[in-house]
Amino acid sequence: PISPFTVDATAVLAEPNKYCTVQRNPAVCQLDHSTLFNCGKQTLVSWVNGNGNAVFNYSAPNPYAVQQLKTSMIELICAVSVKAGDSKLVFVTEQPSNTYHFQLTSECCCPGVCAAKKSSSSSSSLSVGSILLIVLFALLIVYFIIGAIYMKIHAGASGSEIVPNNSFWFALPGLIKEGVVFLFSKCKKSDSYEKI
Repeated sequence: PISPFTVDATAVLAEPNKYCTVQRNPAVCQLDHSTLFNCGKQTLVSWVNGNGNAVFNYSAPNPYAVQQLKTSMIELICAVSVKAGDSKLVFVTEQPSNTYHFQLTSECCCPGVCAAKKSSSSSSSLSVGSILLIVLFALLIVYFIIGAIYMKIHAGASGSEIVPNNSFWFALPGLIKEGVVFLFSKCKKSDSYEKI
């Protein structure tokens, strides 16, 4: 889908823009004799297969002919050589009256090309949390290796004493257990009190 937009053409408009605003959800706008017209709403869209290419049909009520619609037909032409940022939208013809034909040429008009690029780029990247965890564990490994080498060479430690700050690391599991028990005991409602 096309992102909603409002056209700012106040310098060339004879009257205020009332047809091509975000509230009217335009997909295509036409500037005709200093007046903007909505030539296709994003909510009134259908697609057909024309000449082997997908064609999107956007429609909008014609403000000057109540029973008529303005229709924009955008034919998607697959061209792998035309990158997404260089896509070309070309007006072809208006036939019959109030029916506008366009051609959009891009690699994104080829089945699955842009979707595959988007999914491959998003799946290969790491989140901020993943990067922080990798850095944390890498620093812990470096801390333990350098600390063990220092304790062995400079302090002459052996066995479990080779672990740097071993009293903290050996007490850590018990401290975590006590913290969890404390947390859940405070959350549990007690029905009785001890007498003094």
